[in-house]
Amino acid sequence: MKYNLVKYNNNLILDESLGCNIFAGNKFRKIRSIMQNRSEKGIISLGSPYSNHALACSYYGIKNNIPVVILIIGNGQHDRMFPNINLSRRLGAEILYIDKEKAYNQIHKYKIMYSNYFWIPGGGHLEESTIEYIELLRALHNSSNIFTKISKIILPFGTGTTAYGFAKFCHEINCNVTVIGISISRSKELCINSVLDFSDGKYVLEKIFIDDRFAGKYGNIIPGDSVLIKNFFQKTGILVDPIYNVRLLRYIEDENIENSLIVNTGGITNVCL
Repeated sequence: MKYNLVKYNNNLILDESLGCNIFAGNKFRKIRSIMQNRSEKGIISLGSPYSNHALACSYYGIKNNIPVVILIIGNGQHDRMFPNINLSRRLGAEILYIDKEKAYNQIHKYKIMYSNYFWIPGGGHLEESTIEYIELLRALHNSSNIFTKISKIILPFGTGTTAYGFAKFCHEINCNVTVIGISISRSKELCINSVLDFSDGKYVLEKIFIDDRFAGKYGNIIPGDSVLIKNFFQKTGILVDPIYNVRLLRYIEDENIENSLIVNTGGITNVCL
């Protein structure tokens, strides 16, 4: 299982972009795990204009010669501004726009229209997608005894699937490591509810702490973000995106984090915004 660990101050960084690889990151691990052993005729899924998940689905589709339909919440008026939409379209995905206010009915309509496609919730929020992160942490544990070096695992929290995978493994081996999810959009309550979607979410939540200081700021560029990204790149050679992982950098700076595994979840195409 391929991974990239980088030292940073008194921390370790798990760089899921694998050294600034566009087609790498947590969404790419998830889609590979979700689609393993499936025989559906195509993929239909949902995302925002910034969606790394949409790009991962589109990449998987062209690599495996299956059609992909991506529903994007928005009107498409400014879609040329969004690199993940542009690249997904170039990879052959069909991009369809749905109104936020009518999303439930429109999603239902398209799911019927593409009933022979496999439906993947936004962000790859399925229990199958957590397997990759359970096994990734197991590999780190077996190869580097990582739990002797860290007390926390810190990562951006979207739908919570990646955080759940890490926390589930920590729960299974009963280690003293806490998974800290930095919400990039949702309130703490909604983040918790997202984890509860999974079969044993209430037990795994014992290992997860949610920080929602950035709730409601999804897609906002905060003054100083570009400086954080530049400085981090100069120190580590890792380029983080301005939508998801920059929130992680700001949290690390605010809290003076040490002795942690910091997870850059990838998705660097948004740096082209």
